[in-house]
Amino acid sequence: MCTITYLPISTAGFILTQNRDESPLRSPAVFPVKERRNQTELLFPQDPQGGGSWIATDCRKRLFCLMNGGIGHHQPKPPYRQSRGQILLDAASGSFSAFAEDYSLEGIEPFTLLCFERKEHNLAIYELKWNGKLKYTRTHDPARPHIWSAPQLYSPPQQQERESWFLQWLETNPSRTPEAILDFHFRGRHGSGGKEQPEHSLLLRREQVKTVSITQVQANDKGMEMRHIPLQTDP
Repeated sequence: MCTITYLPISTAGFILTQNRDESPLRSPAVFPVKERRNQTELLFPQDPQGGGSWIATDCRKRLFCLMNGGIGHHQPKPPYRQSRGQILLDAASGSFSAFAEDYSLEGIEPFTLLCFERKEHNLAIYELKWNGKLKYTRTHDPARPHIWSAPQLYSPPQQQERESWFLQWLETNPSRTPEAILDFHFRGRHGSGGKEQPEHSLLLRREQVKTVSITQVQANDKGMEMRHIPLQTDP
């Protein structure tokens, strides 16, 4: 997992869309799941195998997203102490800054974690990368659209090509509606989205890894609304 696009709509409003790339043999996610952790109400699609998730919102109008891999491709070395899906839920159940600084990630497979958090009337975007040994943190400009591709699945040249598809889409879609960006995640238009290149298109179609679902979150001053779309995939 996965591909994430972020579209700012207003000072605190945005549309985030995330493709989940996973083995088609894995059991479909359960949605919606509501869970209370450390006095925090969470909403997310749940992976029945590990019990965790790759995307979650909380009662404080925060959004968390997880991608496979930290910095570049890594060689998996199981068994791991805890699933990354559980790590996301732990991060969402408390202070993100405290999690990034104090949470022990020893024995956890590399990942990239994004946190979208409203600060008064503005939005802050935090990114935490774990490469199996070290943590790296940075912030992103919430006024600019962005695309992220999982480092474990997509090489730097593939990530750059996907970014070019996204920039093309932005040029031809000034309205930037939820339906339009969802269409981009499904297949793209006018050659964007990589529909001719299934090995690294937005809608991934590799032999052992495919896009199994798309989740979209619309955020505004009133809160967040999550939509989850499971996809039909052939084993």
